[in-house]
Amino acid sequence: AVCLVTVFAASLLMMGSVDKLMGDTTGKLVIGLLSIPALWSLTMTRASARWGVLEIMGKYTLIIYLLHAPIIAAIRLPAAKLNCFSGTAFDILFPLMVVLGIVIPIFLKKKFFSRFQWVDRITG
Repeated sequence: AVCLVTVFAASLLMMGSVDKLMGDTTGKLVIGLLSIPALWSLTMTRASARWGVLEIMGKYTLIIYLLHAPIIAAIRLPAAKLNCFSGTAFDILFPLMVVLGIVIPIFLKKKFFSRFQWVDRITG
């Protein structure tokens, strides 16, 4: 399981280089094909069951769905102004945006939305 995830992570980091070398979107195809077994192997590990990552994401699916796009937009706007969407900066920024787009909605739901009963009820 760890091997598949490592291969996936390495291919994700090398995606920009592969695209430049091949002159097309081969890197994206490789990433897509490697993500399937990597995600499957992650769900089958004991750590996944112990940490309950899928259960947590399942519990907060609605709030992640509602807030993921606005949070990513809030990160993308300053990044676009700073011209961070090219090369290595994008390779770092993309996974960071994905993780923050999941973690921040969960944090907001637990710490802020739960204080207001009507908002807590609406957001699941």
